[in-house]
Parts: sequence; C-alpha cells; structure tokens
Amino acid sequence: MRKQDLNIKNILKWAVLALLFSTVGREINKFKIPLPNFDSPEKLGNIKPRELRLRDGEIDLGTQEGFNIAINEIKKGDDKHQAKLSIGELGQVSYKYYRKEGEAKKTAAELDKLVENKKSYQQTQKKLAELITTLTELNVLVVLGKPKLKGAAAEWDPNSQTIRIGPSSLENGSESVLRILNHETIHVAQSCQNGGINYKPKALGVELSPTTIYSRQLGSDIYSQIGEKTKRIEAEAYSYEYSSKGTRHFLLTKCVNGTKTAG
Repeated sequence: MRKQDLNIKNILKWAVLALLFSTVGREINKFKIPLPNFDSPEKLGNIKPRELRLRDGEIDLGTQEGFNIAINEIKKGDDKHQAKLSIGELGQVSYKYYRKEGEAKKTAAELDKLVENKKSYQQTQKKLAELITTLTELNVLVVLGKPKLKGAAAEWDPNSQTIRIGPSSLENGSESVLRILNHETIHVAQSCQNGGINYKPKALGVELSPTTIYSRQLGSDIYSQIGEKTKRIEAEAYSYEYSSKGTRHFLLTKCVNGTKTAG
C-alpha cells in the first residue's frame, strides 16, 4: 500500500472520530449533570408570612383571641384533674379524680391531701403564655390544629415554621400542654442549631436523661421507621420536656442569641 493511501486513510479515520465525538458531545450536553449544592441541603425554603402558614380551621395561639380560646379549654382540663370530695345524703364519702397518663392510683389518704391542698395551676398557665409569646416573637407560629403525623399530640413543622398542638391535648390540663410545648420548642431550637427556624432539626449534642424516661415513647409505632439521627433528636426533646428552664435556655441560646430566625 502506498504512503499516500495511508495518509488518506488516517485523515478519514480522524475525521470520522472527530465527527463521532462532536455528536456525542452534543448529546451529553442535553443532560443536566448535578452540580454540588453549596447551600445547606437542610434548608426547607424561605420563611413564609404568618397568614400563609395557617391552615383552614387552625387557631393562632399567638393572638389574644386565640390564646383565650385555648386557655379556657386548658383551665377546664386543670379543673378536671383537681381531686374533689363529695358527701352523700347518708354521709358516705366519695372522691372524683381523673388520673393523668401513667399516674398510679391514689389511696383515700392521698386524695384527702389533694383535696385539702388544692393545686394552683396559675404558674403553669403563666409559663405557657410566656413561652408562646417568645415563640411568636421569633416568628414561630403556634396553632391549635391537627398534626399531620397520625397519633401525634403535637408537631414541629419547620417547612411552615409552625408548632401544631392537637385540640384534644388541651383537656389534659396546663401541665400536660406545657410539657408538649416544651418538647416541640426544643425541636425549634434544634432547627436553629442547623441554620434557622426554616431548617430541619439537628441534634444539640446535649446530655440525655436515662433511657428509661423516653424508651416507651421511642418504642411506639410513631417512631418505628425513624433512623438513629432522628432518634437522637427526639431523645433530646423527651429528656428536657419537663424543664421549662432548660427549654427556654436552648431557645434563647440557639434562636435568639444566634439570631437564626430568618432567611
């Protein structure tokens, strides 16, 4: 074969390859290659105006009217859980007392003591009002409404920056409602830990209570499908839900001092 023929063949070969790569290149450019996202993937969108977060039928507890509706029902729950003594026509003594969830049955002597020392729930009701006020100032919407998660008494929804408290929870009284709100407020602090109230919660890394305190809750069907990170987040909330002081500390440290409430 002559040298000239070899050169022609080589030219043709490279011309075909160039055309092939040009065509492949154009086809590749049709596909969107995912680029690294330098924004936090934990952000769930921008903070929405409060009026756009309310769902039909929900009551904003950050307003005076909304809070009054809730506190009236809560007071009924508090009254229900007061021990009451009644004496019949023949002098027979009977007690009326609604036990709270997990509370042991009380003896007559214990009930007598409860009747004598009637418990005041004013301080608990005041703590509720103060916490709702602080959350409202942080642009967190606290509402009376049905949680999206079936079986939940309440929920923190960072996507709409809203805490929803189930209406049926109010009948358990102010102590129960405060514990529930503390729990969800800790989740708000966990969102601020991750970037703001419109971010997914991230564990605070704080010391946990003994697992016996929250093992029953985390063992329920609601948490059956969650991963270890979410379990840690819930364990922190259950560990401190009885402490209004601890809850307020986390909220002020993570959301107020960090000014992580907008964006």
